[in-house]
Amino acid sequence: MTLQTRALQDKKTCRIFFSSPFGGMENEREELTRRYFPKIHHLCSLHGIQFVAVDMRWGITSEASSSAQVINICLRELDRSDIFVGFFGQRYGWFGAENKALQANFDNAVQHYPWLDRFRDKSVTELEFLHGHLNNPGDMPSVMCFRDKAYDDIKRQEGSDIGNKKQVFKYSAESELSTQLMDDLKKRVQETKEKTLGVYMNYKTPAEGAELMFNDIWKYLTEVLLKDAEVESKSSRINSEHDAFLSNRSLLYVGNEDYIKKLTANINLENPVCYAITGPAGSGKSSLLSSWLKQIKSDATYSNLCVVYHFVGAAEESTDIKSMLNRLIQELNNQAGHTMEKEPQQMVERVNELVVCLERVISIGKTAVLVIDGVEKIKKSTKVEKPLYWLPKNLPAGVRMVISTKSSDHENIKELVEERKFQQIEILPLTESEQKDLSEKSLMQSGKQLSPPQMERIVAAEETKNPLYLKTTLNELVVFGHFRLLDKKIDSLISCPSVVDLFDKVLERLEDDYNVKEYTQNLVEQALCSICLSIGGLSETDIKAIYNIPAHIWSSLYFALQTYIIEQNGIIRFAFTELEEAVSKRYLKTSKDRERCLLDLIRYFESEKEKLPPAFDHDKFLESKLAHELPWLYLKLNDIEGLQKSLLDLKIFNVLFNDCMSDMIELWDKTENKWSEIGEMYMKQIDMLLVDFYLWIEENMEPNAETPGIMLINTGVLDNLASMIKNRSEEAALKFTERYAKIAIHSIETYPHRFKKHDKDVIMNSLANQYADAGKFKEAVELHLKVLEVRKKKYEDDPTEENIDNLERSYHGLGTAHLKMHKYEQADEYLKKCKDIMDENPGPFTKNDRAVLLMNLGVLCLESNKYEDALDYNLQCLKLYEEIYFGHLPEAVGQHLTNLGLCYRKLNNLDEAEKMYKKSIEVKVNALGYYTLDVAMTFMNLGVIETVRENPAGSYEYCKTALEIYERESRKNRKN
Repeated sequence: MTLQTRALQDKKTCRIFFSSPFGGMENEREELTRRYFPKIHHLCSLHGIQFVAVDMRWGITSEASSSAQVINICLRELDRSDIFVGFFGQRYGWFGAENKALQANFDNAVQHYPWLDRFRDKSVTELEFLHGHLNNPGDMPSVMCFRDKAYDDIKRQEGSDIGNKKQVFKYSAESELSTQLMDDLKKRVQETKEKTLGVYMNYKTPAEGAELMFNDIWKYLTEVLLKDAEVESKSSRINSEHDAFLSNRSLLYVGNEDYIKKLTANINLENPVCYAITGPAGSGKSSLLSSWLKQIKSDATYSNLCVVYHFVGAAEESTDIKSMLNRLIQELNNQAGHTMEKEPQQMVERVNELVVCLERVISIGKTAVLVIDGVEKIKKSTKVEKPLYWLPKNLPAGVRMVISTKSSDHENIKELVEERKFQQIEILPLTESEQKDLSEKSLMQSGKQLSPPQMERIVAAEETKNPLYLKTTLNELVVFGHFRLLDKKIDSLISCPSVVDLFDKVLERLEDDYNVKEYTQNLVEQALCSICLSIGGLSETDIKAIYNIPAHIWSSLYFALQTYIIEQNGIIRFAFTELEEAVSKRYLKTSKDRERCLLDLIRYFESEKEKLPPAFDHDKFLESKLAHELPWLYLKLNDIEGLQKSLLDLKIFNVLFNDCMSDMIELWDKTENKWSEIGEMYMKQIDMLLVDFYLWIEENMEPNAETPGIMLINTGVLDNLASMIKNRSEEAALKFTERYAKIAIHSIETYPHRFKKHDKDVIMNSLANQYADAGKFKEAVELHLKVLEVRKKKYEDDPTEENIDNLERSYHGLGTAHLKMHKYEQADEYLKKCKDIMDENPGPFTKNDRAVLLMNLGVLCLESNKYEDALDYNLQCLKLYEEIYFGHLPEAVGQHLTNLGLCYRKLNNLDEAEKMYKKSIEVKVNALGYYTLDVAMTFMNLGVIETVRENPAGSYEYCKTALEIYERESRKNRKN
């Protein structure tokens, strides 16, 4: 085998193109689909890659013949595939130099593939063999198989014996000419065997053929393709995607040249400003920035610039904050000639490193220009993050920064313009000359032009001043094939009163073009509604599987949608919110319409969930997709029972716990269950999971398999459940910790070689802490003292950092338990020991360890009426929390702000106390929701301040609000 090593065309997707004539090859396809595709899918999923089997299965339909796009679509699908697999029986496939329908297909496809003109006598399947291998042997990894004629002879005779003409047809060559063409094809394939993964000229049965194909595919995937995918550097590919986006958008820019002049003039200013470019969707922000960047990059006057740009949504991982910052840092370092020894791991480190990189560029005499386009599309990691927290507030002097966002992105615009003093440039509607210029440029790219009267009518329409409206109108005209009806088409488009209504016309046209007779459902409606109602977008595989859409039917629509969708990491989303609105308006008018589509999505994802084995992390990609789709789909359907069922799935729970716990808590609140009841339901799920683990181990008969208990511990689910429920039901949290401790200690004692020597006392210490949280102080103190004695002995024998850390945790647990028991003298003794240990041995302790200790010392001082000390400890703690939760405001910060408010109130600084309480409410509401007891308590605290101020009316309003929250929670509990 000698062929070029190719990386995956799409890093997240492995497409394998299967080519064969339609008739007579069903058994091979069935064998591949049933026996081997699941194995390939599993292998790919382990690498975080989606497997897509491309099997066009073209039949000769009236729709295919009339549209004459069979060859075009087949070859375009082949263009984006990674491996070619071809197999023949005796039938050669659709061919004929005199076949008008086929030749019409050649006429359409030859524009894209000029080489086709030389092969008009060949079959469609041979064309795939040519494009996939023979035109450039070795360029694409290929496997080609030919079935032994003896098998077809037997099947043909069987059909003849029983009078089955269809079977006779499927296993017979079309003609003597087709046999000659097939023999010639076999000869050419055999001659290039050395440049393939494998060529097999006489496989005996469909089962043997499928196995041969699979073996070669598997070998190539494991030894070459997926291996390359793992080690391939993605930075150059991602940069190319950004450059391609810039190049494309710059070609279409027409607009106010004053914008470009203003941005360019800013480069030359001694004291430059930062700009925020704003405008509605489709107003030309990306085109403006692309055109400007292209100008300054090609102008020798600005050769001393260090220009780095990032188009959010235009490339792989471009919407992810961490990936974006890493890329900006890398690009700045590359231009400064600096090699970074270690990539920053924490968000605060990334932000600080970005500033350092900008300073480094300036220090070598370059002018730094940083452009980020489309910040409204950046994906939020949690709902508690601050606006643009990742963007340094104190940029080095002289940095030219330009950021763009939609006019409706009020939160980020406020942060940029009001808080950071960026100067705003709002993109204005197009002028008449700009409309003409944009129209001519757009049409020229497709080799089209309009008559002057037609152009005047388009420009005269008020709505075409919006670039998105104008571009969409032009796109529709380009694909319109009836020249004599063009005026009527123009009038129908420009009469639309809004972009949403214009997109409705697009949907109507897509239905006319791509809803075909052989697929009886409304293809356009199904595909676009599923994308519209999904939470995070869908893959092609998802869409086809939900509605059982044949590949060739889907491909036609997929290629037609390219202008209107964004596809990243194999996931399809709408490029414009206006299109989403149009889809909802046209297809989802009633609750029944929405319900029908939501049920389709839910049934699909539930069926995908059933495919997962009991073991966790078997298919992380699928588990994550299920977790981020199913609960919200059930919520959209208002199916509370389904929502509850999805949240109780422990794989879904683990994903949501790690990705967005506050969202999961909010979802649970929608069910109106008590948290104690939620805990009981999860405990039943744990019992069921242990049974599933046991049955799975028995079924797989693995000699070195873990026990069900150890498998459960390894999932982390018990710890995670205790952490989530801890502040909502201490009793339920304790049950999870006790269950965890019982299973873990039994496993440690039974299989000591599988655990660390400290594991047992770590578990017991965690259980002691949970006893204290649940108010079982006697049990807590007894267990803490027992663990403390063990840890003291270990520390005396071996004073390592790990033993020091464990010793401090025991003292801390005892201090916290006594603090909760209001035994302040003992609490002070233990917590001071913790502080001494940390001060003397800073190595093993994290910022979070120090913050928790400072918070507890602050509470102790508050309870002991040492308010100045309490304030000092709490301020130190807040400073650490700001570093730990950089850019985020989780529940813990809200609680700490309440403590600070209490300190200020005790010191009679009522204004500061009020600020802290109000900020605390803001954080808690964002993290937990409005109707929570923590929020009610903080309103009560504000009421106390107004009482001290002798403002009974103000106090009454705050207390009334608190009471409303308490009563709502009480009603919910009574209902349960």
